[in-house]
Amino acid sequence: MSDMLNTGVSALMAFRSALDTVGNNISNASTTGYNRQRVALTSQQNGGVLVQQITRLTDASVYARSLTD
Repeated sequence: MSDMLNTGVSALMAFRSALDTVGNNISNASTTGYNRQRVALTSQQNGGVLVQQITRLTDASVYARSLTD
């Protein structure tokens, strides 16, 4: 029974982190120079979900243009 609860708790915490990241992306959408973030989730061997990493997405061509302006 506790394994099921731990699985549920880990999933809720991982998806809360994902929702926080989405909220951050939305609130900074019009900020100049802001790069969107993406959450990578992974499964645990004993059940549940973990945040593997949060990566910042960048566009190399946009970045290069900003350096020449």
